[in-house]
Amino acid sequence: MGQQAPPTAGDDAGAKRLQPGPRRGTLGIGRALAPGRREVAIGTFIAIAALVVAVVLGVWFIGLAFQLVITLVAGLLIGVTARAVLPGDQPMGLLATTAAGVAGSMIGGLLARSVFGMSGLLGRTAVSVVCAVVVIAVFAPQLRRLPGGDDKA
Repeated sequence: MGQQAPPTAGDDAGAKRLQPGPRRGTLGIGRALAPGRREVAIGTFIAIAALVVAVVLGVWFIGLAFQLVITLVAGLLIGVTARAVLPGDQPMGLLATTAAGVAGSMIGGLLARSVFGMSGLLGRTAVSVVCAVVVIAVFAPQLRRLPGGDDKA
């Protein structure tokens, strides 16, 4: 059990001893991990990244759902206001009133901003109500002709 002699140029056994061993990963944090632990660290990183993506998408979908609810409620309020302003009887249900209000709100918001240059809430709401009145005035007579519609006219 003596000491081994230093490798010489023609010694194959010595050349094998000088070759580096298996490379260890660092994952960019300066800590070397054994090959078995590397897969665990990568799996943990993937799981955390997937959780972050799920939370971001969840917040986005919840925000989208709230935006849809707000749009429908605002459309209902604008549609009801437009029906109250418009003289005469309109044979429209709640769904048609909401649809007319949403359509009037979209058209009115676009007109208020791009044509009239209004950026305030009151001006955009007024233009939206006027557009909803026009939508109801155009489409309410069409509702009388549908099956189940009011045939008073």
